[in-house]
Amino acid sequence: MAVNLSPVGGVAAQFFTNTGAVLTGGKLYTYAAGTTTPATTFTSSTGSVAWTNPIVLDAAGRVSGSGEIWLTDGINYKFVLKDSNDVLIATYDNISGINSNFISFTNNQQIVTATANQTVFNLSISYQPGTNSLSVFVDGVNQYGPSAQYAYVETDSDTVTFNNGLHVGALVKFTTTQQQGAGVVDSSQVTYDPPFTGSVATNVEVKLSQYVSVFDFMSSAEIADVTSRVASIDVTTKIQAAIDYVESQAGGVVWFPSGEYKVTATIDAKTGVKLLGVYGEPAIPAQTTETGTKWIWGGANNSIILNVFDTRFFTLEGFYLDGNGATGMTGILLSTASVSQIASSHNTYEFFYIKNCLVAVQWGTLGLGTPNNQTDGEIFRQFTIESAEAGSKGFVLNSGNAGQYSVIENGGISVDDIAIDIVVANQVQILRVTSGGKTATAFCRAACAINVLIQGCESENQADLYGGSGKISVQSKFLKVVAPPAAYPVYDTTIVLSQNTINNPVEVTYPVRIVSTGDAWGYCYTGVTVTKSTGTFTSGVSSCLALNNGYPVLGGWQAGQYVNLQNLQPDSYYFQHDKLSQPTQYAHLFTPITALAAQDVTTGVDSRGYSGNLWERICCAASSTVGTVGDLIYRIGGASPKKILTLRSSEVVIGETGVSTRLRIAEAETPLSTATGTAGQIAWDTNYIYVCVGTNSWKRATLNSY
Repeated sequence: MAVNLSPVGGVAAQFFTNTGAVLTGGKLYTYAAGTTTPATTFTSSTGSVAWTNPIVLDAAGRVSGSGEIWLTDGINYKFVLKDSNDVLIATYDNISGINSNFISFTNNQQIVTATANQTVFNLSISYQPGTNSLSVFVDGVNQYGPSAQYAYVETDSDTVTFNNGLHVGALVKFTTTQQQGAGVVDSSQVTYDPPFTGSVATNVEVKLSQYVSVFDFMSSAEIADVTSRVASIDVTTKIQAAIDYVESQAGGVVWFPSGEYKVTATIDAKTGVKLLGVYGEPAIPAQTTETGTKWIWGGANNSIILNVFDTRFFTLEGFYLDGNGATGMTGILLSTASVSQIASSHNTYEFFYIKNCLVAVQWGTLGLGTPNNQTDGEIFRQFTIESAEAGSKGFVLNSGNAGQYSVIENGGISVDDIAIDIVVANQVQILRVTSGGKTATAFCRAACAINVLIQGCESENQADLYGGSGKISVQSKFLKVVAPPAAYPVYDTTIVLSQNTINNPVEVTYPVRIVSTGDAWGYCYTGVTVTKSTGTFTSGVSSCLALNNGYPVLGGWQAGQYVNLQNLQPDSYYFQHDKLSQPTQYAHLFTPITALAAQDVTTGVDSRGYSGNLWERICCAASSTVGTVGDLIYRIGGASPKKILTLRSSEVVIGETGVSTRLRIAEAETPLSTATGTAGQIAWDTNYIYVCVGTNSWKRATLNSY
């Protein structure tokens, strides 16, 4: 509010009685002009502190305190002066402040080069027709009045029409004089002329409102509280007001300068709104000074900081959400109130940090009760989640259509229980996410995980591998597949693992199809890579793990699993302990990719763990007592009976020394002397032995009784 200095007693004035005596204790009353309605005056130019009415003069007959009287701009006053006994001395009416209603003006001009016979000029500046605020010059001559050489008509606020066409190249200058209002000029009265080719002038108010700051809705005290990072003043309503305003303008950006904002109630996201903060650094042992934009919770336990309800095309960027010691908190909730609502979709959350929440991101709450609700196209990237609260989780996905075309990528999650908990989700991708903290249950627990990709992820090594110095619980799993809630129908759970560093076991307790491509299967604390730990599988449904170009170390393929080993690295060390516990379960090795893999049958199937009808290589290393170094000796059927095949460069030996062995050609044949054949082939019938001695050339020997 603009105020102006009063001409009556305005500054350092002294009042006297009609006899010239100092008016000690005199009284100065102020009213609206011509009335007895009290009117407020002020102690200083800020207009923030009002005088008492009447103003009581001091012993020297002066205005006490500041010694000044300020009047509201644009208002006329009546002053009534009385002595200390309320005896009238004088009345002064229709008094306004010094420079009140002062009119300020700004000038704008535009020069245009005319085309041949041009009459209509559309201006980028504006004026008020009929107020003599426009002057027009053609080639330097003022065209004033109807008798001017180039008389014109003020068509509208930005158009001028000449009565006759101008000559080509005429320089036409339009000059406007616009009133800027009385008293202090505000931003709506100041022109902003962008310095860009083809740009259009506007005013400062319009320009500034194109980018809304949450500080536009806060008092100076609230702003100071935020920027000093004290966070003692609740600014929840101010934050929500800024978001709601931008939504009312069909979307836009709300800027949150660096600072700490105290929030005591849930903030509601709105469609088409982007919340832009400063992605700073939280306080850590090596960095005690926090930076960036932080919302710190100051409300009740079991609350939600940010609610994304029925919201689309919303963006959160550069924020730090802190539960601040409250229990049961949810950082971000994506949900809907009922199955009839359309849930949130196509929203983006990036460069964010969520700390001290029981659940950092709750992605749906109604599960399969909301089959038509869409939470598709959600993007979470470049994030950190941290919580030590018992049972804390990073992401919980529990919406009937959660995840289609959605991504969780490039983040770190350090929580107590589960990094990513998939109750039900469809076609979600989890890319380059690392877990730490206790993570007691799993990096990822999955029930209804329909076509889920986990790629480039890693869980930290377990504590006991390093003498208890690690963080991960020894019971933790990289992936734990569990049965869906009882009320859910059975869906095909298919999970693709690709290029992960898997330092914890995969535990399967429910039918699932898992495909592993290029994963690094590290040594797990339990010594078992994949287990079916509890429960039984549905009849006719098997658990399938397909490893492609992987490294299963000390694996434990269990009953109920169909294991498909494709293009595995050919070092037999990686396979010799990968056992199938029942003969009805089987493994395949396709496409050996080195000479070692091709010649070493043990690389394909090793029967040492099961004495069945499989070939087993048993020789020959330097320390072997079975044959000669360099021999390739195989047996079938285990240690007894001995069925031995020895391959040497000079011979093939069937059987073992000291054990009778026969070579049998099963079917009789009587080839002609010119029958098709290759040298070395042998045949027999009841009368002869036949040997092929050259291409299509046979000889025979007679068989005699003895």
